Amino acid sequence: MLKTNIQGGVIKVAKISFDEVIKKAKEKNLIRDIYEYSRLWKGKILTVIGIRTLTTRAIFQSHDNIGNETIVDKETINGVKRAVFTSRKQKAVERRAHIRLFRKFNPQYWSKAGINDCIVPEALCRACPNCTLFGSMVPGRDIALASRIRYCDSFSIEPVEQCVATGVGDDGESGMAVGNMITSELVSQTLFYYEYIRPGTRFPFVTVILDPDPLDIAGFFAAHKLANSIGFGTYSTNHGKFKTDFLAIGFGMPNVTPLDLAESKGEIPEEPIDGELVLLSDEAEIFAQEAVEKFGELASKIDPQRYVKQLQGRVRKKRGEKEEKGK
Repeated sequence: MLKTNIQGGVIKVAKISFDEVIKKAKEKNLIRDIYEYSRLWKGKILTVIGIRTLTTRAIFQSHDNIGNETIVDKETINGVKRAVFTSRKQKAVERRAHIRLFRKFNPQYWSKAGINDCIVPEALCRACPNCTLFGSMVPGRDIALASRIRYCDSFSIEPVEQCVATGVGDDGESGMAVGNMITSELVSQTLFYYEYIRPGTRFPFVTVILDPDPLDIAGFFAAHKLANSIGFGTYSTNHGKFKTDFLAIGFGMPNVTPLDLAESKGEIPEEPIDGELVLLSDEAEIFAQEAVEKFGELASKIDPQRYVKQLQGRVRKKRGEKEEKGK
């Protein structure tokens, strides 16, 4: 049975399913319809809390190398030095994963909508579900779509002393090729030292989506799963792969931060989300898996012209308001 916390009481749903949870959320006015986009936040919010665990080595770096050394991101907080997995790295890979999946399930979306293709990040169309979820800004244009999905920097549960190691490699990161003649000159020119984060390191995360619709929700979980397989950080072809355990999914504000979860070693509070409908543990895992499976169906059925029309109508209204104020 699915137990959900609604206004302090507990209700029971006969079956755990994506459709059933979405139905309950609609009844409580916790989500919007796919064709009800608004530039102004209407107070609806979805919170996803979980832990990503590395299944490979990873190199997360947001600064320049120091000589021939690659140093992973770290930060000392409350006396403990932890590896850092920045929000920008999380969002960048998940955004690309999302548009790849959307293009897979609805390859004719842009042509049917009568607009140019959407290319992340240099040629965003500002008229597709990827742009309305992750945000879209085109230099020189007066209208931008703010991102409705918000990420937080993640900090490793394990301290740096346990989760960061040092390796040596060449410009291919894996070491000198067999048969190469190694000389002192060659070694000094091509070898470098690098830090990496060990497999098994855990990074808690808290992600929120403002004014979510069913397509946003399914798309987030589908993109999250694909991104785990694609990889994050430097040398992501082979490194930066994850698996995820979802701890809580709910319609409301988070009561915990990634740092809280790192310091508590992944233990969540009794009420991790201050909301009306919250799924915990196994229920959250089941919902997440069903959401992944649902994304293809939702993405393939979306009406491109209707989606763009309602979006452009709101953008034109906003532009008209700006022009009126400028007179």
